[in-house]
Amino acid sequence: MVGDEESRTMLLFTAEKTVTDFKVLALSSFDFDENGNTSFSTETVYEQPELTPDRPLLAGLVFLGDIPNNGISYVDENGVEKRYAVDMSGMDGSLFLWEF
Repeated sequence: MVGDEESRTMLLFTAEKTVTDFKVLALSSFDFDENGNTSFSTETVYEQPELTPDRPLLAGLVFLGDIPNNGISYVDENGVEKRYAVDMSGMDGSLFLWEF
């Protein structure tokens, strides 16, 4: 998807329940508000109408530096858009999501 093949990390995105409007995002231009909440400028690099429990998405992402540059978004079963940064631990390289 993004970056050259050798520098990509392959991730399998799964869902416990069907979600709609699933997107893989490129994150940039981060900022903090007065409460310490982070916001990013986003660009959609891939999208599909649904992510279902029986049909996960395999994506190849490149992680650059200490600030997250990848994210996902989707609309949950209640119609609420959720956005998460896909981050990598500097300690052990494990991956985790955090909402923004």
